Amino acid sequence: MISDPWFYLLSIPALLLTNISKGGFGLGLGVIAVPLMALRLSVPEVVTLLLPILCLTDLVTLWEYRGQWSWPLLRIMIPAALVGIGFGALAIHRLPETWLRLGIGIISIDFVRRRWWGSRRPAPGDRGLRPAAGLFWGAMSGFTSFMANAGEPALTVYVAA
Repeated sequence: MISDPWFYLLSIPALLLTNISKGGFGLGLGVIAVPLMALRLSVPEVVTLLLPILCLTDLVTLWEYRGQWSWPLLRIMIPAALVGIGFGALAIHRLPETWLRLGIGIISIDFVRRRWWGSRRPAPGDRGLRPAAGLFWGAMSGFTSFMANAGEPALTVYVAA
């Protein structure tokens, strides 16, 4: 049991924002859950705590959007994301805590940068699937999703570019 009150003061708002974001109202603010919680716990502990919650909310999200996905896109992105998740699983157990915290900070800052930059971009044109780019950005999405619950920016780079 975690008895640190600061953990709860940081984690409860972070998890609320994550769940609001999963519902489509939080403008992607759920990405702050890992960095906030990592202020009081190690990154592997945070990822372990968040995984069941995120899996449950992802199942609800999948149900809400059932039948609205693009199968050709998923055939490229899912295997690539699984590879990225695998790399994330290897990295989280082999990299020092300092490097993990730095990586999560960079991913989080990049997420915010892309949100601000992306809101001013013109609407993307239809450029097709681009399998090589899809494999790269899918793997990046899986990796950043595993490490910092921030897979959306990499996915957006591919889909909206």
